[in-house]
Amino acid sequence: MSDDGDEAVFVSVLPPDGQPGRPQAVLTGDPLPLALPGASFYDFPAGDVTALPSGRLVVAAPLWRSGRSVIALAAGLPGGPWQYSTVTPPDVPGGADLLLPALGVLSPVSVRLVCAVHVRSGDHLGYDWTDLSLSGPLTASGALVPLTASPAGPGSSRSVRSWRSQPPHRAAVFNGGGGRGWRHP
Repeated sequence: MSDDGDEAVFVSVLPPDGQPGRPQAVLTGDPLPLALPGASFYDFPAGDVTALPSGRLVVAAPLWRSGRSVIALAAGLPGGPWQYSTVTPPDVPGGADLLLPALGVLSPVSVRLVCAVHVRSGDHLGYDWTDLSLSGPLTASGALVPLTASPAGPGSSRSVRSWRSQPPHRAAVFNGGGGRGWRHP
């Protein structure tokens, strides 16, 4: 893991025998502030996890780095080595933040990331996407691509749902920072 901080994302696998595996921290960093700069809404820390057909997991969570919210990514097998990457917000006047990551499997070695983009100037909220390649090091295919326009006016708490596959086991992800936790069945 590349960053220390008060926020941690743990992964544990429940195999067919029903005995949960030991939780493993796969992402750490600083939590987002409760009120993002320029936002008319409060932060709500939500992340996502998806499983590739090989059993390899991909985890995405918003973390605070260098004064902005980024989507931190981890990919690996529980108990094994993990790869890390980060998707950063677009470079716009006044700054931007990424929120609400959703992951969907595209192929055995690629995943699509969809996330909310909050543009601070004007408090605009839209959705962007990028594809993640896992055929080598975990990498994004390029810059984020707009999915929906950022309408004029205050941001909102709209959410996006992710595509989900049904792995042969269930993965649980726990965000262990500051008592703000989530579980993903």
